[in-house]
Amino acid sequence: MDAIGGLGLDASLVLEAQAIAISIVETYKRISFVLREYGIAGTWLVMFGSHDVLRSEFQVLASGDDQVAFDFKKATQDESNMIAIAVRRSSFPNLTFLFLTKFG
Repeated sequence: MDAIGGLGLDASLVLEAQAIAISIVETYKRISFVLREYGIAGTWLVMFGSHDVLRSEFQVLASGDDQVAFDFKKATQDESNMIAIAVRRSSFPNLTFLFLTKFG
């Protein structure tokens, strides 16, 4: 294994420590952003929310332009509708099968 700079450090250990440090910094950034923008209620958002969605939402609300807010709302609703349709289509055959086997 390669030693780095005569310190006897393994290169893989240094890379692993670097990855851990980057992860800690990113986590700190996420928590501080949510707490700064949403206050103490942001602790729930940190635990259960998506950072990318929260950041997008905040940018839309901070823009002050109604058209941006309407476009964001429409895009979110369209995505939710697509997910609902996909769930309905995937569960409907299962429910039909259960109904037919129980009462058929």
